[in-house]
Amino acid sequence: MLQNRTVHGRYCQVKSQSGLALIRQAINRYTTLTQELDTQVPLRHGIKHSDVVKSYLGLVSAGENDFEAMNTIDSERFFTTSMGITDIPSEATLRQRMDHQAKAFLPVVEKASRDFLKKIQPELKPLDTGHIPLSASIVERLLFLNKAAIFSNKR
Repeated sequence: MLQNRTVHGRYCQVKSQSGLALIRQAINRYTTLTQELDTQVPLRHGIKHSDVVKSYLGLVSAGENDFEAMNTIDSERFFTTSMGITDIPSEATLRQRMDHQAKAFLPVVEKASRDFLKKIQPELKPLDTGHIPLSASIVERLLFLNKAAIFSNKR
């Protein structure tokens, strides 16, 4: 839900992030995303891969679709607690990690998506046209990851 606010003399719309705890619960209950990212994708140093991916999932879940949104997190404590992460990546870290690790992240994220759908068993019904409606932001993110993985292969 959007709330209209004036911050430092500027009009803006603030989005509620109360649903983030439910995202965390869904990830932890129905997938092994955290464990698989942290064990299957090597990390030399820095913020855990699972914290990076879950931060991005938190942004997408809150209706944000760009890396710059990392700069708009008002309460780091609320975000880290809600998403079950230790550290919040900066915009630059998020962008770099997604650029460099998309190829490695993709199979883990796809498996987590399949596991989630298998475990919750949603009732997916096609429309009269035969299409199954999905959230555009999720499809957009999957396409982004696929594009990043393809780009990484061409290097």
